[in-house]
Amino acid sequence: SHHPCRFTRGSSYIFCALFGVLSVVVVTMLMSHIASASTERLREKNRRELLRRRLDPQMIIDMDKDGDGVSQEEFVIGMLAALGTITQDDIDPWMRRFRELDK
Repeated sequence: SHHPCRFTRGSSYIFCALFGVLSVVVVTMLMSHIASASTERLREKNRRELLRRRLDPQMIIDMDKDGDGVSQEEFVIGMLAALGTITQDDIDPWMRRFRELDK
């Protein structure tokens, strides 16, 4: 009996194996791209909302690290931290490095 999907040559097996692996790779890359685009849209939405939002007094107090009012640098760092772009762990080493160089 003749089966229509029967492979008769070894090269057919190799082609199917490569096609299967390539298909998985392409689908995985596509899913990763979709997830990345979705994350970027959410990040941009959060950024726009933060730019429009009124600052509450506690947020301003939290930004004022040295007690002499909020400087431009403290404001920018505070906003980036509020967005989750940076954390205090990202900031601290650079602040220490600046103080070392500023002596």
